[in-house]
Order: sequence, then C-alpha cells, then structure tokens
Amino acid sequence: MSIQNPTEAQSEASAMPWLPGGEPGAPMARALVRSHADVRAIEAVPIDGLFASRTILQAVRVSQQAAPDKAAIVQLMSSDPDAAPRIVSYAELTKRIVQSANLFKKLAAPEKPSVIVIAPFLPEALFATWGGATAGSVTPVNPALDSAQLASIMNAVRANILVVADKSYGPSAWARLDEFCPNVPTLKHVLTIDSRGSDDLLAVLDEMPGDELFFEENADPEVVNTYIPTGGTTGAPKLVKLTPRGQLLNAWLFGTLSVSSSEEVVGHAMPNFHVGGLVAISLRAMMFGQTLLTLTPLGFRDPGVIKNFWKLARKYRMTNIIMAPTTVAGLLNQAEGSSKGHSFKSFICGGSTIPVELLNEFHEKTGIYLKETWGMTEFQGPCSGHLAGHIRPVAGSVGIAYPYYQVRVARLVDNRFVEEVPAGERGILIVSGPTVSPGYLDEALSADLFVAGGPDGRRWASTGDLGTVDQDGYIWVYGRQKDVIIRAGNNIDPKVIEEALQLHPAVLISGAVGRPDVLKGELPIAYVQLKDGMRADPAELIAFCRDRMERGAVPVEAVVVPLMPLTAMGKIAKPALRVDAMMRVVRERAARALPANDQIRLEVDETGKRPSVVLLLEPARFRDAALVSKLHESLSGFTFKIEIREQENS
Repeated sequence: MSIQNPTEAQSEASAMPWLPGGEPGAPMARALVRSHADVRAIEAVPIDGLFASRTILQAVRVSQQAAPDKAAIVQLMSSDPDAAPRIVSYAELTKRIVQSANLFKKLAAPEKPSVIVIAPFLPEALFATWGGATAGSVTPVNPALDSAQLASIMNAVRANILVVADKSYGPSAWARLDEFCPNVPTLKHVLTIDSRGSDDLLAVLDEMPGDELFFEENADPEVVNTYIPTGGTTGAPKLVKLTPRGQLLNAWLFGTLSVSSSEEVVGHAMPNFHVGGLVAISLRAMMFGQTLLTLTPLGFRDPGVIKNFWKLARKYRMTNIIMAPTTVAGLLNQAEGSSKGHSFKSFICGGSTIPVELLNEFHEKTGIYLKETWGMTEFQGPCSGHLAGHIRPVAGSVGIAYPYYQVRVARLVDNRFVEEVPAGERGILIVSGPTVSPGYLDEALSADLFVAGGPDGRRWASTGDLGTVDQDGYIWVYGRQKDVIIRAGNNIDPKVIEEALQLHPAVLISGAVGRPDVLKGELPIAYVQLKDGMRADPAELIAFCRDRMERGAVPVEAVVVPLMPLTAMGKIAKPALRVDAMMRVVRERAARALPANDQIRLEVDETGKRPSVVLLLEPARFRDAALVSKLHESLSGFTFKIEIREQENS
C-alpha cells in the first residue's frame, strides 16, 4: 500500500478556513478544511454558531431568500447532452416543500403524517421527502426491495401516506403496489409521481397553499423526522433515526471538505434512500444555495450517464460529485469522452475503499485527485474526508475526522469497550460526534451500535470496521470485521487480495470473500469483472496473486463474472458473493453423493438472520433414505445451515 507524506497534503493550507462573507455570525458560515489547523479553528466555534437554521425547511428558505430565481435542481431527463433539462428554482422548491407538508398534514389528520417515498431521481422525490420531514416523519425506501421487506418497513413506521413513482418507470416497487400495500393496514393514501391521473402528486399539490405552513412546524432540531433503512437488499433492514440537526450539521461538515460556496454545481446520481444521496449530496447543495444537477431518473444505473459523463460535466460546469469506486472504474473503462475542459473542484469516492492504483490511474488520465470519504447511515452521513482543494490525498486512507468528531481504535468484546489500541495498530474503529444517530427505530438493535463503557464518558458508536488511526490523524479502514477471511485461525484481509488483482491489466473490479471449508473454516475465493474486451482465465489470476501475497492469502478459486453484484450505492455486494461461495461449496459436495446424471437444484433461504442453502431433490430421490443420508453426511460440518427438501412437482 502506498502512503503519501502527510506534509504534502498541507501544501495548500490556509490561514483561516472561512470563505469571504461566510465567517461565523453570518446567516450561513462557509469554510474549507485545507489543513489540520482549519479543523481546530472550526471547532473553536460553537455548533449553533455555524448556521441559524433548525429545520430543513428553514435551511432551504435561507437559500431561497438569497436567490429565489436561481436553479436549485437541474433535472436531466435523458443522458443525451443535447436534451433540454427540467429546472426547479429555489422559489419553486420552497413552495413545493411547503405544499407537500400541508398536504401530508391534511391527509393524515388526526394522525401524525408518516410518509413513505419510493421513487427514482426526480424532484418530486425531494419535495415529498423534505415535506414529509416537515409535517411529521418520512422514510425514503429502496424500490429494489422485495414486497415483504417493503411491507415490513411500512408497518414498522406505521406509514399512512405513500408517494410512489408511476409504473411507467419500470419493474421496481411501483409495479408491485398490489403485492405490499394491502399488507399495510395503516396506509390511507397513495400519491403517484407522473401518473397524470387524479392521484398525481403535482396535481394534488397545486391545490394546496405554498406560501406558508398552515400548522406550526416542530422546530426542535433533535426531533426524529427521518428513518433510513440500512442493511442491504437481503434480510430485514434496520431503520436508523435521523434528526434535522444531525442532517443539517452533517451536510454542512461535508461541505467543508468538498465545496461550500454558492456557485457550485453538484452532480447527483446516488440514491435518495441513502444518506449519501439525501444528506451529503442533495441537502448539502440546498443548504449552501448550490445547484443540484440530477443525472437522469436512473442516476449511475443509466449507462448513458457514464458514456456521456464528461460531455455532461463540461456542459453544466459540474464542480463536485460523489461516486463509488466501482463507478469510477467503469468511467475509466469506457473509451468515449475526454475529461479535458472539466470544472471539477472536488471528486469524492464513498461507499468502499479506493484501490490506490485506481486513484493513481484516474489522476494520470484526468488530473483529478479522487478523495475518499467514510461514514455510516448511523452517523447521518460521512464522518471523515480528505483536505479540500487540489491537494493530493493520503492515498489508501479515508482522510481525517470531521470537525467536532473523534475516531478511536478499540478492542471490543460483545460491543463493550476493553481498551484503546495504540496508534498504528489495528482494532475496531469507534466514533463519537454530534451527528451520531439516536439509534434505531427498534431500540433493541441499538445495543449493537453503541459501545458500552466507552472512553472519556462520551457516547461512542461501533462502526464494525477494522482499521487504525495514524499519528497524523489519518484513518485507515481495512474492511468490515465480518468481511475478514479466517483461515484456520489466521485473519486474511480481503483488501490484500482485491488490491493485488486490481494490478492485473485485465481486471476492472475485484472482490474477495471467505469460501466455507469444513477443515479450515474459510478459504479465500476471489471474484473479478474484467475490462471490456479483455481476457484472463482463473488459473492466470490465481498465479498473479501468488507472486504478490503470502501463501495463505492466495485465493483457492477465482471466478470471472460478467457483472459484479453491486448495491444501490455502487459498492460490491459482499453478501451476494458469500452466498455464491456457499452455493459453490454445496454444489461440489452434493455432486459427490448424487448420481452423475442428476441435476443439482439449489435455492437460498433469506428468511433467517443469515442466509441458508436449500438442496431440492425430486420426490423419488428424496424418498431414497440411503441417498439422503449420504447427502447429509457429505454436507455436514459447515457453520452455515444446509437443508435438504423434497422438490415440489411443477
């Protein structure tokens, strides 16, 4: 791993962090963290002295009053650079949030509004989200979740209003309303985006007053007004509590390590059901009076966005964006377009660690430094980042802690603090700061978040990430504790395998997980997606690894996949890779017991806390007691659950 000299990152250090006209005491303080001294200067100011707004609506109003006709949102309806965009001014944005809040209050009465928003990247999604947070509470939800998960989330928050995209947007949740809505007894109203019918959101909003709220807004900055599901697309998502103060402060802090002037154009292609898209991108842009450039209703899932990225960036003079490393790799892999003439001041990566080679290649080709940020939904957004400006980041790290934050390395036992780990040594990263969430909607789950008996009497949250903090305050993340591959008691960092494979000229992205093994516990298995037009066979990839790491870390198997499974945020979906590794092991073991001509049919059972594998046998085979016994023997000894069931006749 390449480590840059931290003093190199101080070369553009400023005397003071405050931008002209944005000193503390102004309606909105504006700062850039370009040195460690800037962090200390910001921390010398009480948090309440950074901005006057106590609610999201108040923050948007400040930007509206400064420039009512300015474009708050430029919505690209197509990735074609010549297509006309849809433009929403700050005056219209404020009006639509007020109208949404008034509408939801009216529809939910006498109950408190509990709004669910399931929508692609559209202005209406933000109108409804911030209107719901103003009137009561809102829960933006991933449309890719299955119907049972959607119903579970809606019942947990006692949803009474659903705002959903029209089914013309494709096969996601909006095409399955009849599957989950009947299972939510508290649901009163369904409003549709772009239906052009009587339930069309904009049509209904036009009937509502948009100048002022007809109710008194709850101005308590600590009230829980947003729930964000976290936990991926498998299992039961946890619902994280977000507050106005937490979201606004996190958005403000993110601006100090990216861009905080009002002239910025912020690329928006990360989902609004995640704090990255909702807080770090969208709310931050609105709070600082910037322009949010929404890159089509599909975001980075629209292949045309990557194909035309540099054309779009030049046309709209984009100055800031956040991408997952996998998206950056895809951007480099496509041959079309040149970065020449771009206006970027800040290009940030989030969601997973940036391979050092990717950082170097991107800078070589574009002149832009990728800067990694790190955080969690449970922190209401990021909590670390690299110094602002055209400063080379400390490659391989996730930067320094935000102002007002502390990040320590600890040894925990059952989430109880045992001791602090010395600088440079690995342990579990724990975080204390002003935007740490109050916890989960299900309070029983919060015990797994908050560290018992943490240092200095502060409230600490466990990230579950293995890492270290060096003597200069830079944070190094080595992956999730649960992602560590444990081979015969020896810990293998999957990042070692992944970064080695990134050096192979044919590899676009790579992921490594533990493959279950009866004797060793786990063995490393690597998954790779190759660059377009490139070839590499598994034996070649394993040999490539053999020359670059200790023997125990070398993958026992390399799997070339046409497309790497990714989360909605663009992170490699490690749970999906682990399930595939389990299936491979079960298939290999079952093949030893079944007759050679038998087809092996496997399913994954996701109903429990952890996925299990189900082997389905045709009725005749299932009733063969000797064969079933042989299969049980062949599949025994694993730590994950394997079931053998009779296959139903089709």
